[in-house]
Amino acid sequence: ACVYLSMGQYLLVYIVVAVLIMLILLKLQKGLVVDFLKAWKGENDAKTYKHIKKLRQHYETLREFATFQNQLRRARTFDVRSILEENKAARVFWIRHFGANEHSVKTAQMIEALLHVNNQTHMVGKQMIELVYNTIANIIDKNNDGVISPIELLDFLKYFGPVKKCVTRIKESLIYEDNDGGPKRYPWFTWRSKDRQELESLMRQYGVDGDFVVRCSSRGEGTFAITFIIKGDIRSVLAFYSSNSHNPQGPFSIKDGKEGRRYYKNLALLVSDMGHILKQPFMDPETLVYFSISGKPFEVQASLFMQRSRKYAKTLLGEMFDPRPDETKFPRGKFWKSDVGHTSDNPIFLDRNPTAFNVILNWYRYDGKLYVPGNIAKELMAEEMTFFRLPFKPDYKVVGGVRSIADFVETKTA
Repeated sequence: ACVYLSMGQYLLVYIVVAVLIMLILLKLQKGLVVDFLKAWKGENDAKTYKHIKKLRQHYETLREFATFQNQLRRARTFDVRSILEENKAARVFWIRHFGANEHSVKTAQMIEALLHVNNQTHMVGKQMIELVYNTIANIIDKNNDGVISPIELLDFLKYFGPVKKCVTRIKESLIYEDNDGGPKRYPWFTWRSKDRQELESLMRQYGVDGDFVVRCSSRGEGTFAITFIIKGDIRSVLAFYSSNSHNPQGPFSIKDGKEGRRYYKNLALLVSDMGHILKQPFMDPETLVYFSISGKPFEVQASLFMQRSRKYAKTLLGEMFDPRPDETKFPRGKFWKSDVGHTSDNPIFLDRNPTAFNVILNWYRYDGKLYVPGNIAKELMAEEMTFFRLPFKPDYKVVGGVRSIADFVETKTA
């Protein structure tokens, strides 16, 4: 451009302007030129490596975050196959009836499915259906929350499986026909989770020779513990159950000598065979008892009446909770032979006065001492004591400020 313009008279001016423009451009692009020269000489390699390392760290962080998101997504998508992997039959049963993505099902839904797969939906008699249903519910629903998880199903099948035989195992092992023709549950089996020390402590306090209880043991899969009292000493033996056993005598067994074993078709036959040691069931004194007194709920432990039942066995509640064996070697008390009173949904209903019932309970709590509030009429308390068959005499003495029956029951004179 300068050469072209040099033909004019302003050649020098054009040259000066061109030089100035070049200087300005060089000044503006100095940084780029310097960086280019440094890069050409390799002076920026360390800085570039540091920058690349930082970018790589950011990339690793993003990748870990993406992995964590995928894990959360998989966790939200529950798949029962991973939990029931060890038991194919249970896995197929769960997926077929509830789906692979169900992490829990209602207890009623689970029992109905078990009855269906065991071909037991045709059971005759409402009493038998309810008894089987309640028995399975008490065993399989360990948390007592009304829902069953795959883990609870697996644990249940370890003791009464496989899936297609579990209801039959329950009926044969834990349910029998009473003399009156009605189905009953064997009272010697407890589904409550008690360790050995806790159970033995209760048996020392409440048990007598010949008492025994059968429970699921934590010793191993399919292991039952039979704890009993003999000559004042508490002992335990283990019974084993194998769901895959093909022994024609049955899947239950106990050791017989050093190496031998005796096999049984169900737990009931095993217990019967040890009848010379296992004389009467030990009733769990911590069993909760539910009453409905004219609609008002009461909740107490069975031990309240068991402590008094042997001393005051002729009282109404003493007879109801009497743990002593009858001629059939089962507890005499009707409570132990029935499902009534074992749950809040099925309480023992008595059409009596709720306030007076509190006084009756205190009579058992305080070893026959009677604490009567002033708002209870004398005649009403007398009627309640007569109904519950509490022993009293008009000449009872006042002990420790406690009013005796003579203080509030009028005695008729001839």
